[in-house]
Amino acid sequence: MEAESTKFTGGEMRINLEINRIQFIFDEIPSEETRKMLKSHGFKWSPTETAWQRQRTLNAVNVTK
Repeated sequence: MEAESTKFTGGEMRINLEINRIQFIFDEIPSEETRKMLKSHGFKWSPTETAWQRQRTLNAVNVTK
């Protein structure tokens, strides 16, 4: 899979090959509903990356789509 970045209203989804992560970067703090959805799909907040992320696996790619 190639490096990929997709913008959406309010943020961006990034596949970061350097650290092998799928990341969601938001312009503002996402709503509680959005945070719950991210958590339910295995994404965790990374203060060092300032992104919601999880390891890039086949399952993670499928969930992200």
